Amino acid sequence: MSVKNINLYSNPLWQKIVAKSLEQPTKPILLDDQGAKTTYGDFISRVDAYAAELVIRGVEKGDRVLFLEKPSLRGIVLFFALYRAGAVVVIADPAMGQANFTSRVTFAEVSSIVSDPKLYFVNRVPGLVTLLRRLQYEVPDIRSIKTPVLVLPRQPRPLSQTTIEVVIDATEDALIIFTSGTTSVPKGVVHTFASLAATLDYIKSELPTEPHDTFYSSQLHFALIALLSGTKAMVTEVLTFSPKHFFAVCAAYAPTHVFLLPAEGAELMTYCQKNQLQFPASIKQLLFGSAPVLKGFLERLQPFLVPTTEVLAIYGSTEILPATVTTLKEKLSFEGAGDYLGTPLPGVTARIVNDEIIVSGPNLCNRYLDDGQVRTEFQSGDLGYLTQTGAVVLTGRRKDMIIKGNHNIYPALFESTISRIPGVGSCALIGLYNEALQDEQIILCIENNSSDSDTTLCKRVNGLIRSGEYSIDTYALPDKIMCLSLPLGGRSRKINKTLLRASVAKLL
Repeated sequence: MSVKNINLYSNPLWQKIVAKSLEQPTKPILLDDQGAKTTYGDFISRVDAYAAELVIRGVEKGDRVLFLEKPSLRGIVLFFALYRAGAVVVIADPAMGQANFTSRVTFAEVSSIVSDPKLYFVNRVPGLVTLLRRLQYEVPDIRSIKTPVLVLPRQPRPLSQTTIEVVIDATEDALIIFTSGTTSVPKGVVHTFASLAATLDYIKSELPTEPHDTFYSSQLHFALIALLSGTKAMVTEVLTFSPKHFFAVCAAYAPTHVFLLPAEGAELMTYCQKNQLQFPASIKQLLFGSAPVLKGFLERLQPFLVPTTEVLAIYGSTEILPATVTTLKEKLSFEGAGDYLGTPLPGVTARIVNDEIIVSGPNLCNRYLDDGQVRTEFQSGDLGYLTQTGAVVLTGRRKDMIIKGNHNIYPALFESTISRIPGVGSCALIGLYNEALQDEQIILCIENNSSDSDTTLCKRVNGLIRSGEYSIDTYALPDKIMCLSLPLGGRSRKINKTLLRASVAKLL
């Protein structure tokens, strides 16, 4: 296909990045763990060259394109190249399971797939995808999606066509991303450029930076925040989080602002304990989000931190992120019932309706693909209350509810307390229906993070939750306590209770 003139589309995110590049075109803005660097000027030119390639290959304005590139410098460039080509980026986590992955991507009506070359190769070798998935590698079978696959060259070809700048409205669709599906069927969430820009601006506002600072995360959106703020971002190509690799990266690049999933933080604490280490002293701000950041987790984390590191806990969802941000100090000092989440950010509102937290703000998604109705508020499914100062406190989750006798039991209310017990790594309360009793049995599943045997820890936990500092409501006391590894699911690596129930059912 020969194209003489190519339309390149400018959106609010791109305009902010261009403005930053004009201020400092030669500044290295993206770094990787192999030592490669990309300046603002290089980034702009590579994005436009790849965008032209996408247009030549048939991508048109408004096309929904499934993005299956691994986190890397090239991946970030291609992400923005899709926007410059006018596409709507679709992100679907293969960890949601192949059936869900295929059905949701099909429902999104993607017109093409931008695939990492290695993923494309794996899909072309008969039986290799099946083998890798059996070995628990989250590899999507893109052959099941009947749409063209675009594998772009490692380096973009020089831009030879004439480009025409087209400014698009902030209200146009930018991103379709699916909820994790750990408590329900994944939903397609549609964000516009306006809501996506507001999301990044909110997080950026919580991160005061200096010119020499460096961001680090395994999550793509943190690199986008660095691009918008003019701060360097460290991008790793390691697909599975590794504490050893994390410390090596910190030694080489001394990141100042780090975003981690709570599950990654837990791995780092175990690694530090084994090797008598503390978290790197270069870290000025340590952010946790994308999964519940419980008080017990932060209590265990605190001894591994240097005094100069500030810890922030982000609360939000795929639909609206962030809604609140609070500090470790605020969270640990709260003495009321439930999990303290902090005060809604400026412009974000929270109210309670029938005990459910309802939030709204400029970073709220536009709609769900399933119903197409424009959203003005988000019914979070989280239960809670507002303090006298307007802070949000989480007491449970409506969708994650156990019904035993005449009691509605919300596990999150008690998991926060149980997770604080010394020796408990992570925990989850689940309900399994007992046919003989015609009622739910409550099972407490815990990960053993102590030197005690599983039997000893279970006995100790059983005693502590019945009286004293770690006691929980009598009607929520578990019928059985088990030590086992808790399965994590989705890009946020939350505890996947669907898988956990299935595993426990087999053991009982």
